[in-house]
Parts: sequence; structure tokens; C-alpha cells
Amino acid sequence: MKVNKINLNSFQSKGYVLSDIIDEELKMTTTFNTRFARRDENGNKVIGKKQCGNRMEVPSFIYLPDKYKLPLQIDLTVCINAPALHLMFGGGYLSFGVLSGGRNMQDISGEPHSTSAGKYFNHIIPFNEFFNISVLYDWNCMQIKVNGDLRYYSENERYMKSKAFLERNREGLEFMLTCHKHSELIIKKCMITEYQDDVPERQKPAEAITPYHRFFNKENKINFDFCISELSKELQDEVKVTDSFIKSLKPLSPKRKIDKGDGFCRISYISDYGFAYHVHTDRSMAIHYMNWILYNTHREQEKYGGTRKRELTGKTLSKLAEKSPEFAKRMYDNLVECVGCACIGVPKLCKQDGCICCGKMPYGLCPTLIEFNGRKKSTCHGKMEFIATPADFTDARKVIEVVNDILKS
Repeated sequence: MKVNKINLNSFQSKGYVLSDIIDEELKMTTTFNTRFARRDENGNKVIGKKQCGNRMEVPSFIYLPDKYKLPLQIDLTVCINAPALHLMFGGGYLSFGVLSGGRNMQDISGEPHSTSAGKYFNHIIPFNEFFNISVLYDWNCMQIKVNGDLRYYSENERYMKSKAFLERNREGLEFMLTCHKHSELIIKKCMITEYQDDVPERQKPAEAITPYHRFFNKENKINFDFCISELSKELQDEVKVTDSFIKSLKPLSPKRKIDKGDGFCRISYISDYGFAYHVHTDRSMAIHYMNWILYNTHREQEKYGGTRKRELTGKTLSKLAEKSPEFAKRMYDNLVECVGCACIGVPKLCKQDGCICCGKMPYGLCPTLIEFNGRKKSTCHGKMEFIATPADFTDARKVIEVVNDILKS
């Protein structure tokens, strides 16, 4: 048995990462969209649902320069203020504190799951307080614990049967961590224990592990109060203030709509002017964002003469800069970069009858190019995203107020 007590100073960063050691704790955040992109054996980005790459990557993360071999156990003590935390090892990842929908884990062999939904586990974590994560990768079983609570147990993972992975393991595997853009992650302790023939005996749970239950079921009545019921009191108050504020604005006059996302609640405020603001909630987790509405059908686009009724993001940023250039810059940074598309910054690759990067969308809805103060950014359909903190809800209200002022003029 080899116990690697990681010196937090040994973590290195790649991509858009801000990190520092403060009071013997490693604090980090990312400033770029952390969406996973699939790549093939040669490292090229994979396009289209029918193609499967063998590894998932994000553009920004911290990593350890040393490599580690199975069987092993990873132990972390961390704190994060908002969704989400991603633990990456080998060719796979585990995502903690993410909104429901789709898989939140990828096998460390990098081989894709047989179903489009993939696999998932109970990823619920506390926010704004330290908690412990323990992950065991053995040849006979894999398990995940959060604060000692067994969240996942399996004796049938792809890496256990993969000859290609066995060869990779002989060379050692890389360990990485990242968090959602602008979330703040604090790492207090990191330890990786490599075993030889001395792996502690793991007893299979006597009862099935309670799977992650979605926020609602068929019996739940989905309304505003239910959607925010499990948020902290602080966040509930922010959502309520924002709700009253945005409904009072004229001429914006948005209509509130509440519906079910893929396992989460979605509170939407949609204006006839083409502006939309959304709050997604899932138990104690939330994100919120705004964008200018896309028309997804040929008929709508022919009727309105384009893919959007309006696109005033650049004008909004310029108006914000008149009062505070620093605030306008921060809001520009909040625009979500498109990392899942192949034609970032190369609109000419889009085809009239469908975009090669977002093929399901008609008329080639490529990343929206936003220009501001001499800078250009290809964004994910012009979306401006905020994390669930009181400060970010305040920022969102400021931006929405300026949008309303522009519509007045």
C-alpha cells in the first residue's frame, strides 16, 4: 500500500483557471465554460450523436503531475459554493452537485456507455460547507461515498474488463479536478492510496443503494413555491425578489411559465420582445441565465426573418459600460462560451440546411458572435449565465433592468 498525501502546491492548472493557496487550502475557479466535449483517439472533437469518442475533456482544470495505478482510493475534503464539481480520472469523470438530466458519470476506461442516458449516481452534496468524497476503483468493485454515505456500488464497470485499459493502467492514470464556470471550489485535503494485494475487503451492500430520486414525480404539483422549496432561505428570498422585480418591468412585461425540465424545475420569464430569463432548480441546487429567444422551426424563421426576434446583448453591454465598465466586463465574461461545437469562430462551416455543430437546429444556428469593447466571443446561443449566489442574482437584476430601459427607448 502506498499512501500519497498530496501537497496542494503540487496541483498544476491548465486552461482558464484561477487558483491560489490561502490558509493552507487550495482555492480555484474557472473562467470558461466547463462543458465536456467528446474526442476520438487522435484528440479530435467528435461531431454528431452517432459518433463516439473514447474520452471526455473540459478546457479548464487542475491536475497532478504524477500518475496513479489501480487499485486505488481517492479521498477529498472540499467545499464549493454552487454547482458543480467534476472529479476526472483516467478517461472518465464523476460529477457532484449537478442539475438532474443525463449521466453524471463516465467510465474511467473512456469507453462510452451503451445507452445515450449513460449511468448516474446520487450526486447530492452540501454547499458552502466542507464535505468528504471517497472513491474506490478496484478491479472487483467500484464505490462512491459522500460523508461516509455509500452513494454508488458496482461490480460491473467497463474498465474491469477492458484489455486496453489494463495497458493504460500500467503506465499510470492522471487525476484532475474542475468546477463549473465562476463557482468557487476549495480543496482542504487530497489523498490517493494505491494498493497492491492489500486492498481492504469490500462487502457488497445487503440492500440496494437508494438511487438518486428526481426532484419531483407524477404526484407533485409543480408550482413556484414547490420549485424553490428546498433551496436555502437565502436563495429562496433572492428568487422571490427577482420574481417580483421582473414581473413589474414595463415594457418588458414577461409572462412567467413553470414547467419540468429533465428532472428539474424550470421557472421561465418570457417577453414578447424575444427576451427570456430562466431559473432552474433541483432540490438545493440552482442556476439562472438569460438569452434572446431562438426560433427553432423554418416557419418561425421565415416569418420573423431570422433565427431571433431580437439580439440586443451587445447593446446591453454597451449601456452597462456607460455606468460601470468593470461591471459590463464581468457580464461579458458571464456569456457562455460554446465548446461543444466544431465551428467555434468559423461560421462559414455552417450549412444553410443545418449546422454541422448543432445539426438538429435548422438554418445553421452556430455560436452567436458577441462583440464588446474590442473583444469577440462565440457564445452558446448568446446565453448569459449566473451561479446561484445572492451577488449573482443582484447582477442579473441589474442586467434585466438595462434591457428594459433599452426597450423603452
